[in-house]
Amino acid sequence: MLLLHGGQDDVIPASESPLAARLLTAVGMRATAKIFPGLGHTLSPEGILLAGRFIAQTLIREL
Repeated sequence: MLLLHGGQDDVIPASESPLAARLLTAVGMRATAKIFPGLGHTLSPEGILLAGRFIAQTLIREL
């Protein structure tokens, strides 16, 4: 699982993503969190690119 989060998110604290990644990893899932400093509760071009790469790599690995 890839968790992308804005460091300035005013809806959900950015600290939630690393915590979720740790908890998911603890129960055996692959999880990574990436915080984008200065970004609020929105998408960024870099985040979209990372998400696309993650999806492609995951699909290739599962085939």
